[in-house]
This record gives sequence, C-alpha cells and structure tokens, in this order.
Amino acid sequence: MPRLDMRTIVVSYVLVGLICTMVMAFHWRRYRGRFAGLGHWLLDYALLSAGLILVAARGAIPDILSMTIGNALVIGGFIVLLRGLEVYFAQRGNA
Repeated sequence: MPRLDMRTIVVSYVLVGLICTMVMAFHWRRYRGRFAGLGHWLLDYALLSAGLILVAARGAIPDILSMTIGNALVIGGFIVLLRGLEVYFAQRGNA
C-alpha cells in the first residue's frame, strides 16, 4: 500500500483551502447583508489558504517566511474565525 508523504498532504490541503475560499467568497457576496460574520469567515479562509501556501512552499522560500509568517497567518485566521462566530451568534466570548 503506497504511503503519502507530508508534502502531498499539505498541497492537497492547500487546494481544498483555496476551493473553500472561493465558495466562501461566493456566499459572502450573495448573503453578506443577511448574515453577520460572513466577512470574518471569508477572511479566515483567505488567511488559512495564504498561510498554507507559505508552509507548502517550504524549501523554495526562506524559512522565516515559510514557518513564522505562515504559522502566524494560520493562527490569525483562527482568531478571526472565533470573532466571526461571536458576531454570527451574537454572543460575547469569555476572553
């Protein structure tokens, strides 16, 4: 049974992230007046995709860009997602 290497998994995750970003952009464009928080979700997917692209490019770009900036974008994306969920559900977080 062939085993997948880590680069293949990360590249497929990047492709899935880009598709999700495009779908979320469509939803944001169509429903932004109806649902609060969709802009946060779109920004989350864009940050995650950008961060994953930088992580996938490790070795082709400097490590400081690939690891530090890439991981910071992913973490920032999750923070924006949390804020978007707070807006969507009209709830204030504990932090």
